[in-house]
Amino acid sequence: MEKLHSLCVFLALLVHCLTLSFVEAGVTKISTDKQALLALKARISHDPSKLLGINWSTSSSVCEWIGIRCGFRHHRVTALNISHLGLTGTLPSQLGNLSFLATIDIKNNSFYGSLPEELTQLRRLKYLSFSYNRLSGELPASIFDNLPNLQSVNLHENMFQGKIPSTLSKCQILQYLYLSFNYFTRAIPKEIGNLTQLKWVYLGSNKLQGEIPKELGNLAEVEILSFSNNSLIGTIPSLLFNLSSLIYTDFSNNSLIGSLPDNMCQYLPNLEGLYVSHNQLTGPIPNSLGQCTMLRFVSLEMKQIQRTYSKRNWELDINQLSISWLEQIERWDTIRNW
Repeated sequence: MEKLHSLCVFLALLVHCLTLSFVEAGVTKISTDKQALLALKARISHDPSKLLGINWSTSSSVCEWIGIRCGFRHHRVTALNISHLGLTGTLPSQLGNLSFLATIDIKNNSFYGSLPEELTQLRRLKYLSFSYNRLSGELPASIFDNLPNLQSVNLHENMFQGKIPSTLSKCQILQYLYLSFNYFTRAIPKEIGNLTQLKWVYLGSNKLQGEIPKELGNLAEVEILSFSNNSLIGTIPSLLFNLSSLIYTDFSNNSLIGSLPDNMCQYLPNLEGLYVSHNQLTGPIPNSLGQCTMLRFVSLEMKQIQRTYSKRNWELDINQLSISWLEQIERWDTIRNW
């Protein structure tokens, strides 16, 4: 009986010690999150609303701070959203310590400087939105080495330069890629063609060069391809006209040559927008254009293309285009400038 009592006392002490260790570990981890966010706060030089200055206090729980969401199970920071606050500052390396972070959104501020390479430590990250800031420098290739859950990358309208890292291809479930309105140079990485779950690809208004990779014809789920306002050369890969999910494509304002395939609409039942103007395209307007029954926007730059189409085939469609233009223009402008 005495041995049984001793065993019970031992087990009770063991459970108590384990409980304390788990609690201490949890406190330590949330403290790590708090220190990372305080490091971010210290890098902010202008906070016009003073929201972070007042609300991000060491005396309150980090899970109660503005723009912070914590997980129910582990009580760790899972989302950071400080968008549209007019903040000015730089991004600290300590952001890489937010190991449970799934969403980071700092769009529409004035953050500047480079992206910390430590972001590659955020293995749980799904959504990254840094658009409409003043971030600059090259994208470190290592950032995308270890982000297997990343679904959306939005770096639209910053000042990034250099090449687009081919390591993006390691983000195998990436669906949305917004790199437009930056200063990216060199060629479009052919490895992007390995991201077969991509739906929206915005690479417009950069300084990209070279040819459009034929590997992009592997993007079986893509809906939007926007490469406008670059310095792309060569022909538009014919495989892109086999992407039946394609809704909108913009190749305008480049130096592309060749002609549009005569049967281009045979495999594009969902195409609504086609922009290929301000290139060096030649040849006839495809007779199959009338088969793109969903088409609402066409920019072909008629001076560069022979007017050898059959009115019988698609005069009606042109009328429908002009009628529906005002109805759809606002929606497409929103998508183009997202």
